[in-house]
Amino acid sequence: MKHFPLQIDWPCSLSDSLKQELLSSATIMSGLSEYSQYSRANEGGVYYVSQGIISVSFTSENTNSMNATLISGNTWMGGGILNSNLLLKATVDEIYPTIIICFPKEKIDRLAATSDEVYKWLYHCTLDVQKCWLKSQLCSLYDRECRIVFSLLDISRRLPSVKGSLVKIDISQKQLSQITGISRPRLNEVLKHLESVGEISLERGSIHLLDIPALAERTHKLDNAYKSLDS
Repeated sequence: MKHFPLQIDWPCSLSDSLKQELLSSATIMSGLSEYSQYSRANEGGVYYVSQGIISVSFTSENTNSMNATLISGNTWMGGGILNSNLLLKATVDEIYPTIIICFPKEKIDRLAATSDEVYKWLYHCTLDVQKCWLKSQLCSLYDRECRIVFSLLDISRRLPSVKGSLVKIDISQKQLSQITGISRPRLNEVLKHLESVGEISLERGSIHLLDIPALAERTHKLDNAYKSLDS
């Protein structure tokens, strides 16, 4: 098999020949700024987040409703809506430096016409990201403080950690507002309260988590619900 410059954690066992065919048309996207557009779900392809953290949010055409989730390294997305006719506004925002491998729909469709193995790959590509979206829906049922704190802790768990050091999350309030679906004034109210009780500290463009056990206590009901989803 021809060497590909990035390591890929394939979602299931696949033949070397299919991997090679898929990689032959794959492109690498490195360094992702905020990207937003209306598009048909079936105009894209399948995407593999090799490293980093992104937020992905969707809004329906002519509405203000939003659904967002966090996606980090070794996650596949796009397989479940590859042949959907939905018109979605997708906004992808880089939270931490990201590398994404893109597999174009045209090549996938051609391979699927002759290889049933493609459908196995697409099915497994949906599993991780499906769980991400289910969790985001569950999170939306809780109050804004719980949602904000949970999102901060969720990001912190996805970051490289150094034992004994404080956790610093480089994120703007605009980005956190988009992830949580909470307006910036309401978001700022919660953050200021958490800072006043010494659980976080704020500086421009970043948030320090000072008391993770106290923050985690604010989300224990949501954590228990997530554990049920994972079981």
